[in-house]
Amino acid sequence: MKSPPYFPLLFKRALKKYPYILLITLATLASVALCAVMILSSPKDEKDTAKVAVGIVGDTSDTFMNLGIDLVTEIDDSRFYIDIRRMSSSEEAESAMKNDEILGYVNIPEDFIYGIAEMDNIPAVYYMPNRPESLGTALTKEVIDTVAIYVTESQKAVNALARYIRANKLDWGRSLDELSLFLVTGSVLMRNKFLSVEYTGFTGHVSAGGYYIAGLLLFFLLLLGISFSCLLVRNDETFPKYLRSRGVSAVSQVISEYAVYLILTVISLLVIALIAGVALGGKDFGIRELYGKSVLFFAMYIIKIIPVILAVTSMQFFIYEMTSGTVASVLAQFIMAILSAYLCGCFYPNHFFPETVRSIISVFPQGVGAQYMRDTLCGTTCARTILILIGYTVLFTALTVLKRNFRMAGDAS
Repeated sequence: MKSPPYFPLLFKRALKKYPYILLITLATLASVALCAVMILSSPKDEKDTAKVAVGIVGDTSDTFMNLGIDLVTEIDDSRFYIDIRRMSSSEEAESAMKNDEILGYVNIPEDFIYGIAEMDNIPAVYYMPNRPESLGTALTKEVIDTVAIYVTESQKAVNALARYIRANKLDWGRSLDELSLFLVTGSVLMRNKFLSVEYTGFTGHVSAGGYYIAGLLLFFLLLLGISFSCLLVRNDETFPKYLRSRGVSAVSQVISEYAVYLILTVISLLVIALIAGVALGGKDFGIRELYGKSVLFFAMYIIKIIPVILAVTSMQFFIYEMTSGTVASVLAQFIMAILSAYLCGCFYPNHFFPETVRSIISVFPQGVGAQYMRDTLCGTTCARTILILIGYTVLFTALTVLKRNFRMAGDAS
C-alpha cells in the first residue's frame, strides 16, 4: 500500500500546533518590543546628556596654554560634548580614569610652550584605557587635536610673525599678547565656516532608530526558532528510518519539514507586520525610515527580507538536526540567537568591536543578514548579498540532509 505524501500530513500536523506556536511567538515579540522601548527611549535627564570628560595634567601655567584650554571650554563647539577637567597629578588622573570618571587624560610636559617657541617638538602625551574605540574616544581625539592646533600652530604663527616684524623693523603697533589674541580668537570664530558636520547614521544611511529596529527584528527572527521547538525537536530517533522504509528519502524529509517551518515562519512575521502596521503606521515616533508608513510597507518589508529569513531558518533547522531533546535544542537556539545578536550589533552599534571581529561576523549569515536588513530598510538592495544568503540556505539544507542520512545509517547499524 502506497503511503500518502509526507508534506501534506506534516503541514496538517503543524497547523494543529500553530496556535501554541503563535502564542509563544507573541510572547517573544513582547520581550523584544520591551527591549526596543528601552533602547530607543531617550529621557532628557542630565545623565543621558552628560559630556565626555577628559583630564589635563602637567604644565598648564603658560598664558598661551591657558588660552587654548579656555577657548575649547568656552568658545569652541567642542564645549557642547567635551568636559575638560584640570587635575593636579598623573596619579589623580589615573585614579579618575580607572573609576570611569574621565575617558582619558592629556599630560602636558614641562617647557611645552617654550619648545614650540624654539621650534622644538615636545609632544603632549594622551593616556586612555585599553578598550575598543568608541564615540567617546573619537570625541577626545577631536578635542586633543583642537587644543594642539590652537596652542601649537597659533603660537608658531605668533612667534614667526613677531620675528618677521622685528627683522624688517616694521611698526605693528600692538603687543605680542594682543597679536596672539587677534590671531587665535579669529581662527576660533571662523572654524565653523571651514567645514560642516553632517550626521549620516550608524552604517550607510540608516538612522539610529532604523539601525536598532532592523537589528531587533533580526534578534526576534533568531529567537523565533525556539517557538517552533514543539514541531522541530527530534525525540524519536527511529522516525526518520520509518519514513525511509515508507519510501520517503532523507532529501524529501528535510525539504518537507523545512518548507513547513519556513511557511509558518513567514506567516508569523506577516501577522506581526500587520500588528506593527496597525499600531505604528502613520505615526511619527522618531524613526525616519518608518515615518508615515502604512501596513503595506511593513508587509512588503517582510517580503523583501525573505533571503534573510531563508538563511536564518535553514541555519536554525540545521541546529535542530544536530541536537536531540527539547532542552538541548532550545538551549542551542537561545545561545546562537544571543551570541549572533550581540556580535551583529543588534543591541548597540557593532563598531565598538575590533575590526577583526567585525570582519569575521560580516561573512557569517547573521552578519550578512543584518546588513541586508538595514540596507533594505533604507530602500537599497544588493544582488550579491541576496546570492550569498541563498547560498547559505543551500549549504545549511545540504548539511541537514547529510546529517539525516548519517543518522539513519547509524540507526540501521
